[in-house]
Amino acid sequence: MARPRTGAAIVRRVPGKNAYEKFDHEISVEFLSRKSFFLCCSFVFVRFDWLSSNQGLAESWIRAAAEDHLCVEIAKLAFAKPLETLVSGSGGEHPACGDGKVAAANALTDQDLYDALVDAFSMRGFVPSPGVTAHDHFFDAFGKFGGTDHRHLGEWIDEVATRAAAQNEQYLELMHTPEFGHTAAISKEIVWREDFGPLRDELLAHGLRDDVALAKSGLDQAEALRAKREHCGQADADAACRVQVRFLCQVLRGFPKEQVFAQTLLCFETSRR
Repeated sequence: MARPRTGAAIVRRVPGKNAYEKFDHEISVEFLSRKSFFLCCSFVFVRFDWLSSNQGLAESWIRAAAEDHLCVEIAKLAFAKPLETLVSGSGGEHPACGDGKVAAANALTDQDLYDALVDAFSMRGFVPSPGVTAHDHFFDAFGKFGGTDHRHLGEWIDEVATRAAAQNEQYLELMHTPEFGHTAAISKEIVWREDFGPLRDELLAHGLRDDVALAKSGLDQAEALRAKREHCGQADADAACRVQVRFLCQVLRGFPKEQVFAQTLLCFETSRR
């Protein structure tokens, strides 16, 4: 098959079907532009990573959580938001964590906690046991390291690009999930219909257009930070600048169809900008 133009999106339509119809399994969307997305369901390509998740080092997550004043729920070995109450410490006032939790920054000086978090966030040293498979451990980790600030996104793109350059990789496709809480909320306000054109227009009018702008702005800022960290375009540019990075937009298809459609639309509309 001929290679599409840069920036083009290919929609493989089911014969006789609308392009948005039966998007769960029957439609494959490919992207070939810097900010375009691939609608993920079934796909094969050279390499992909979940951006801000499994491709980032567990150590980077701990550092980011410490900078963001997050807490660690000890029983779950998971990050948690702090309380609004402030307490005094060696670095000045910071939010309190509450019972059963400690500041994530403690892991930087507590080796046992640090090691436990790395093991919980990764497959390091994991040994499957009855009732706990490697699959279970891997996917359970996704709920443990959330809550870090979106400003770290550019750092993580730089991290994986730098590692790729060191391994002589030239191209990455990073899976990214734009913030879709508001998108999901407005999808519940819309009456579902099979006429997808008016449904799209109504979602955009109810605020999805703002979510698209936010998603685009977030990627723009992240890419600018990556370029700054790698000195791209300068005489001392890092080798990582030569690693081409494109993005895959993740759609969570296990939710109600209204939300799946809205999140899919968020991805498509962001890829157009």
